Order: sequence, then C-alpha cells, then structure tokens
Amino acid sequence: MPRKTEIRKGGDITGRTRNMKFEDYGISDEMAIWLLSLCRINSPDIRKMVEEAADLACPDLSKYLVRSLTEGVSYISMEKSEAPVPCSQKDFYGYRRKTLARFSTLYVKYIMFGDEIDI
Repeated sequence: MPRKTEIRKGGDITGRTRNMKFEDYGISDEMAIWLLSLCRINSPDIRKMVEEAADLACPDLSKYLVRSLTEGVSYISMEKSEAPVPCSQKDFYGYRRKTLARFSTLYVKYIMFGDEIDI
C-alpha cells in the first residue's frame, strides 16, 4: 500500500523514483528477496526479462541495472571497477527497485502466457 504522502488526488502514486520503496510497488520484502534470487538464475528467458524491465525502468542505466540484478554487483563495486555510474547511489537503488517491480510483472505474464513477455 503506498504511503499517504505519496498519493495524489485521483489515487495516482507520486514521488521520485529514488524515494519509492518495494511496498510502493506492492512488493513485500520476502517477495523482493525471492525476485532477486530469480534474477540470478542463469537462464536466457530470465535475462531477457531483466533486460526488458531495466529498459522500462531507466534506459540510461539499463546495463548497470542488469549487471547488478543478474550478477549481484553493487553500485560501489561498479563505481570502483568501471566507468562511473551516471547517477547517485540513492537514484541507482531506486531504479533498481523499479526494475525489480517491472521484472515481477514480466515474470507473471511469462508464467501465465508462456514465451510472450511484451508489455
């Protein structure tokens, strides 16, 4: 359930991505842990869904989000080992949560309807 401070007239969720929590996307902490472990399964279908979810969440950060979710690489590790991530750590993890929420939707569609994962 979205926090009251983030509900606009008409019921729309407002607020910056960086401030959104899993509960704002309707995802419990337990579900988030399960989704994260699912993202790390070495499967072309799962990888494709993670890539699609990252593109939907933030195309500019997609490659960083995919690496973080599929390989478990943290923001700080990427900052140290690669070119700098083009956003703050708080923004990055906000988009990572958004990506996981989009991945959840894609995964449910995949389970229900098979190979078609278009949104």
